[in-house]
Amino acid sequence: MPDPIELVVDVTEVVDIGEPAHTAATVYLPDGPLADPAVVCFAFPGGGYSRRYYALDAKGYEPGGQAAYHTDRGWIFVACDHLGFGDATVPAVDVLDYDNIALGNLVTIQTVLAKLRDGELGDRAVQRQQGGQRQSRAEGRAVPDRGQGQRRHAQSQDRHGQGAALAPDFLARNVL
Repeated sequence: MPDPIELVVDVTEVVDIGEPAHTAATVYLPDGPLADPAVVCFAFPGGGYSRRYYALDAKGYEPGGQAAYHTDRGWIFVACDHLGFGDATVPAVDVLDYDNIALGNLVTIQTVLAKLRDGELGDRAVQRQQGGQRQSRAEGRAVPDRGQGQRRHAQSQDRHGQGAALAPDFLARNVL
């Protein structure tokens, strides 16, 4: 697994908590080719954990934790700290609620996806191309977008901190 890419995302405008606010994300890219179809998996830990939880080296297991497990399969894995945890803004007063945390997470996802799409995170970004195709810049080949709307298995983050695996065709139509 290549060195991870660390990002700080300014979410001040959308969360409106009366102070500057940011989230943090770590992007893990695969060593080899991207999965086909390409997968970008966002993980937001729960229970007070930080995004580092997803890359723990636990005794008796392969190094790199869950991040390595997914990148070994060609996924782009993004571990995120949402407001109030890890390296994200932890306000001095109790101003966080489900809405501003969710808005901060949404901006984090949109920012990371835009950076991937625009090639700002290395040569393995997934870009949207004209003509209904997506291209893996790592593989240098275009793949027809089959319009698989039924593949909208963009599973929402659940209460236990499970990440969301998003199909690129869904992302291009609904997020990017």
